[in-house]
Formats: sequence, structure tokens, C-alpha cells
Amino acid sequence: APVVIILMILCVMAGIIGTILLISYSIRRLIK
Repeated sequence: APVVIILMILCVMAGIIGTILLISYSIRRLIK
């Protein structure tokens, strides 16, 4: 089912974006 594959890709991309946001946020706090 293509829908399941699309949902999995969206979840993976959301996780990657979330980790990037968390890392950049922690780096900003460390710099300050």
C-alpha cells in the first residue's frame, strides 16, 4: 500500500526535523 509508505516517510522526515530543531536549540543555549 503506497499510503503506508508515504506515512512512514512523513514520520521519518518529522523525526529528522525534530532532532535538528532540538540540536540547534541546545546549541543556541550553550552559546549563550
